[in-house]
Amino acid sequence: MSNLVVVFPGIGYTSDRPLLYYARKVAEKYGYDECRILEYNFSYKGDLRRDKETYRRACNRVCKSTDESLAGTDWIKYDKILFISKSLGTIAAASYENGLKKIYNKEVSEYALPPIKHIFFTPLEQTFKNPVQNAIGFIGTADNWSKLDRIIRAANKQYIPISVYERANHSLETGDMNEDLDNLKDIMAVCEGYLKS
Repeated sequence: MSNLVVVFPGIGYTSDRPLLYYARKVAEKYGYDECRILEYNFSYKGDLRRDKETYRRACNRVCKSTDESLAGTDWIKYDKILFISKSLGTIAAASYENGLKKIYNKEVSEYALPPIKHIFFTPLEQTFKNPVQNAIGFIGTADNWSKLDRIIRAANKQYIPISVYERANHSLETGDMNEDLDNLKDIMAVCEGYLKS
């Protein structure tokens, strides 16, 4: 048996960017020996942040692309599963786990779904519409994609600890390289503590 990490990037934040790259390294350190990296290869003409219909279509497209990419995965062959996600990817990750729980429902399936953990980088409000049981999150006070108080409230309702970084934007960056490196180191330490437990 092995452990699987699945990376759900944001539309503009690919898996080779710092948060997702180093989180994968931390996961590898803690025994996640198999990795699947999803890709969302599409763009939108509308403004995702301001145009509700464009945003809704983007969310649907990311979730559909996730379903297609992960179709046929033999989930029960793993001991543990970790979903690392960023921005719109957090919506897809939470939604996907919710779908898996329906498939592997004790009353429907003879197979048990292995435990799933989540690391949510800059989750969006819609992320929390799908309940998850085991997650941590990270957000910045200058994230222009989210209303900080709503994200914190939504995370608290699901008992998801969320780390908040002052002046950090949607990429969890402040523009000050030293501060960003310190934040990145702290973020990865929190991830490490979470995966140890």
